[in-house]
Amino acid sequence: MLYVGISPDKKSKPNSRANLRQRIKAMAEAKVMEIADEKGFSRSVVAEIIKQAGEVD
Repeated sequence: MLYVGISPDKKSKPNSRANLRQRIKAMAEAKVMEIADEKGFSRSVVAEIIKQAGEVD
């Protein structure tokens, strides 16, 4: 389960939505790597696939 706290931007933290997006992406990538390890996939191949998927955005 993923809990994400969302609150309005503050003057001292103007890009909280962008930061939230980056944190979610990093957490998703970490989970994909964890699953890859469990299933015996090559981390370098999985990392390359993640990189290519990010370039599509």
